[in-house]
Amino acid sequence: TRTDPMPADLVRELNVTLAPKTAPTKFVTLFAGVLDPATGALQFTNAGHVPPLIISSNGVETLGSTDLVVGLLPNAVYRTQTAQLNPGDSLVLFTDGVTEAEDAEENQFGLTEVAELIHSLHKCEATEILDVIEKRVEKHIGDAPAGDDITMLAFTRCP
Repeated sequence: TRTDPMPADLVRELNVTLAPKTAPTKFVTLFAGVLDPATGALQFTNAGHVPPLIISSNGVETLGSTDLVVGLLPNAVYRTQTAQLNPGDSLVLFTDGVTEAEDAEENQFGLTEVAELIHSLHKCEATEILDVIEKRVEKHIGDAPAGDDITMLAFTRCP
């Protein structure tokens, strides 16, 4: 039997703890997931975080269905969702510092741009995927000052 909490239960507990102690203008976005490396089954909860992307042989899928951020309402409802990572597929997660990175004219990089950038990177190593995104975001920003942190995480399921 499973003794660790489902992602939605974990996020719900975090929210119940944080919401009464958090100022109304403060909150947390987060993505919590459990991946079974043997089957590629992913169970996850997204609490207002930038939607992760899955690179598969069919292109890029956006895991776009999100729940409320953590820390605002103590009775917020969170769902455990599922996705499948097949051999060679990659899960790519990043903060809004990637999608909201602005150039000198204040044009944001955007989620669509990230998806288009990585659509041909199926079966690539996670480090290569992250390098491609980082270089393109740096090029987009140019000499403009960074407005936010750029944090990324990716992993590729072995073929």
